[in-house]
This record gives sequence, structure tokens and C-alpha cells, in this order.
Amino acid sequence: MLENSGVVWVSAAQVRELGLQNALVPHLERLRQEVEQVYVHLDLDVLDPTEAHANSYLAPEGLTVAEVKKAIEAVKAKFSIAAGCLASFEPDCDTDNRALNAALELLAALI
Repeated sequence: MLENSGVVWVSAAQVRELGLQNALVPHLERLRQEVEQVYVHLDLDVLDPTEAHANSYLAPEGLTVAEVKKAIEAVKAKFSIAAGCLASFEPDCDTDNRALNAALELLAALI
């Protein structure tokens, strides 16, 4: 169903293999032809567990905080952000406050 939905999914492996510019930006350029504003859903389980342990659903080899910030910057370069959301933060999993700090850094980049 997802494959037929028109939703574009860019994996962390694609970002690392192709670079953010090649993995994400062409999709943003196509979307920009259709819309001027976007909603950004920032789900913290995209982060690599070595960067921050934001919740119990983290997958290995996720994105770094720097990579997510670059993705946000790429979105902001093409669109007006109409709304955004920060999701999937479980404070009990964040024993060293790295996830909290990552969340605040990414939210700051978003706004």
C-alpha cells in the first residue's frame, strides 16, 4: 500500500550512499511543483542509537543529528513550513539527555 501511495521514503542508507543532495532534493523539487507549504513530522526514532536514545523503537544505523538538520535545511530551502511535530520521545529511554538535546537542536532548526 505504501508503494502505491505516492509517499516517498528515503532511507538512511540512501542518504549515506548518495548524499543528501542526491537522495532527497530531487523528491523535494518534484513536490515543490505541487505545493508551497509542507508539514514536517520529526520522529526521533530516525536517529541512530549512537547519537541519541530517544525511544525504544530505534533502529540501528539511523541518521545523525547533523544529517537530520541538513534534511530540515533542504526542506526549508524549498518550502514554507506550515506546521511541524516532534514525535516519539520517551524520557525514560534518554538516560544521558542526548535525545533531549538532539530534539531541541532539531526543533530549533525547524523553526
